[in-house]
Amino acid sequence: MEETEVKTPFENHTLPGEVKPKMKTKRLNHFPPMTSKDEDETERKTTAGNGKKKGKKKDQKKNNQSDENWDWDCAEEKPMHGANDDEGTFWQIFTQIGLVVSAIALFVIVFGSACLSRIIIHVMIWKLNPPLTETNFAMNKLGGVLKPKIERMSLNCSDLSTSDCSQGYYVRNGLPDSWKCTVEPYKCVLREDPPSVNVAWIWGLLIIMSAPYFYTIIVSMWRICFKKNKLDKFQIKMFLLSLAVELTHATGLCIMVFLVMPAFDPLSASILSYFVCIFPTVLSLRFQVRQEDNNFRKQRLRENINSTVTNNPRTDNSTVTNNQRTDNSTVTNNHRTDHSTVTNNQRTDNSTMTNNPRTDNSTVANNPHTNLRYPETPFLGGLLFLIGLVFLCLYVYYSAEDDNVVAILVLLLISICMVSVIWWENFVTSNIKQSSEAGKQSFLKDYVKSKREKVSVLVYLLKIAWIFLVTLIIYVIQSKGESTLDTARTFLYLDEAATVNTLSGAVRLESSSYITYGCMTLNPYMMSLICLILTLIFFKMARYACRVVLQRKCFSLPIILNLFFVPLFFIIIMRYPLPFTAEGCNVLQPLWELDFNSSIERVWPLIASGCLGLLSVIILTTYIWSTGGSKMETVER
Repeated sequence: MEETEVKTPFENHTLPGEVKPKMKTKRLNHFPPMTSKDEDETERKTTAGNGKKKGKKKDQKKNNQSDENWDWDCAEEKPMHGANDDEGTFWQIFTQIGLVVSAIALFVIVFGSACLSRIIIHVMIWKLNPPLTETNFAMNKLGGVLKPKIERMSLNCSDLSTSDCSQGYYVRNGLPDSWKCTVEPYKCVLREDPPSVNVAWIWGLLIIMSAPYFYTIIVSMWRICFKKNKLDKFQIKMFLLSLAVELTHATGLCIMVFLVMPAFDPLSASILSYFVCIFPTVLSLRFQVRQEDNNFRKQRLRENINSTVTNNPRTDNSTVTNNQRTDNSTVTNNHRTDHSTVTNNQRTDNSTMTNNPRTDNSTVANNPHTNLRYPETPFLGGLLFLIGLVFLCLYVYYSAEDDNVVAILVLLLISICMVSVIWWENFVTSNIKQSSEAGKQSFLKDYVKSKREKVSVLVYLLKIAWIFLVTLIIYVIQSKGESTLDTARTFLYLDEAATVNTLSGAVRLESSSYITYGCMTLNPYMMSLICLILTLIFFKMARYACRVVLQRKCFSLPIILNLFFVPLFFIIIMRYPLPFTAEGCNVLQPLWELDFNSSIERVWPLIASGCLGLLSVIILTTYIWSTGGSKMETVER
C-alpha cells in the first residue's frame, strides 16, 4: 500500500502517513482553524466546480471578515507548534518574554518622549517672558517661591579693571564666560532691564505648532494621489465644520501659548493642560448620561439582526450565533420559537440585555448608559474640574498685579475653551439616536468616521497660515511706545529690536544672533527639531501600542504619568538651573532658583487646582483605558 505524506508547517516532525492535529490559534481576523476534514471537504468542493457553494462560502467568509475586522491586532497571539509539548512550552515562554520586553520598551519610549517634548515646549514658552525683580507680579515666579540670585546678577568691579569686569565670569561663581553682560560704573551687570526676548523662541514655537499639520497634509496628499478608490468625497458641510473647529482651536492655542502661558512659570503652566477640557466636559455630560428609550433600543436591535444575522424564526432547536463589533456585550432574543436562540454581540459597553418581545416576563438589564461608568463618572469629573478651575483663578488673583488680573482671567478662560473644542469628536458616541433630527445626526456620524483627506489638506493649509497671522497680530497689539510696524519688522527679522508690553511687564523683542546666557539663534531651532522628533516617536510608538493591544500599559498609563511627573520635573529643573548648561548655553532662567524656605501662602491654590485638575482629567478620559469601546474607531487621522 502506497504511503502518502501529509505536509504540515512542521514537516520535519511529521512521520509519513501521520496527520498531526493542529492547535487552535488566534488569528488576525479570528477565523476558526480548519481541521483536516474541513480541508478535504474544501478540496472536494473546489474540484467539483460547484459555483453556487463557492459563492456562498465566499459570501460567508466576507461576512465573517466584515464582522471581525473592527478588532485590533493582538500582541498576545500564540504561534502554531507541533505535538511536542517541550517545544510548545518553549514557544510560549519565548513569546511571553518577547511580549514583556516589548511592553517595557514601548512604555519607556512613550513615557520618555512625551515628558521630554512637554518639558522643551514649556521651557521655550518661559523664555518669552523672563521674571522681573522690580515688579510685584509673582505668577511667573511661582507665587514668590522663585527667588533671584543676586550674586549672579551683578559683580562688584570696584577693585577690578574694565577688562577684568567685562570678563569677570571666571570670578562670578563659576558662570560660563560666554554669558555677556553690561558694564556699568563699578559693576558688571548680567541682569537685563527690560529683559530681552529673541524672536527665535517665537519662531521655534510656531514650527512646533505647525509641524503636525504639515505631516497630516503630506499623508493626506499621499492618499489622494495613490489611493483614489478609498477616498471620502469632498463635502462643503464637512469643510465648513472642520474649518470652524480648526480655526477656533488655532486662535485659542496662539492666545494660550503667546499670551497666557508666558505669564506663568513652567511649573504652573504645565498645570494649565489639565483644564483644556471645558468643551469635552459638557459633551461628556450630554452624550454619556443620556438615557435611551426602549423603542430606540428595540429598533437598533432589530436593524442589527436583520443586517447581520441569518435567523430561522419558525424552526425548532435552531441556534444562530453571530459575533459582531462588540465590547463584551450579549443580546439574547427569542423570536416565536420553542428552543431557538440568537446570540448577538453588539456595540455596547460591558452590558448584557435580555429581550423577550413576545413574552410577559420581558426584562432589560444593564443598560450601557445606566451603569456607574456613564452617569456618575462625568458628573464627578465635571465637578472636580469646576472646583479646580476656581482654585486656579484664586491663584491668578493672589499672584498677579491688580491691573492685569481681569485681563489674565478673561484670556485664560477664553483660551482653554477655544483649545478644548478640538477634542469634541472623542466625546460624541457613535450610537447617535436616529430621531426627528436624523439628517443632522447622520451627518455627525459620517463626519466622525470619515478620514476627510481632501478636506484636511485645504483646512490645514489655512490653519497654518492662520497661526502665523494670529501670532503676528498678538505681538503687534502689544507694541509699547513704538510703531507697530517696527514690531512687525522685528518679528520678521527685518529690524533689530522693538519693545512690547506683555501681561507681566515690558520686554525687548530682538532679532540679533546672540540671545542670552550664552545661547545663539540656532539653539531655539535645534530645540524645536528635537521636540518634533520626540513627538513623532511618541505618536508612532503610542499608535503601535494601541494596535497590538498594549494600550493600557503602553499608552494610557504613560500619558497619565506624564501629566503627573512633568510638574515634578520642573521642581528639580527650577531648583538647580545651572547644571542644565550645555556648551555655555543655558536655556532656563539661571538667575532665579526655587527657595523652599519661602512661604507657600500664594501657592496652595495652585497645588489644589493641580490635584483636582489631574483627577478630573483621569475621570473624564476613562475611555482611553478601553480597547474596544465605541470611542476607539479604526479611522486613522
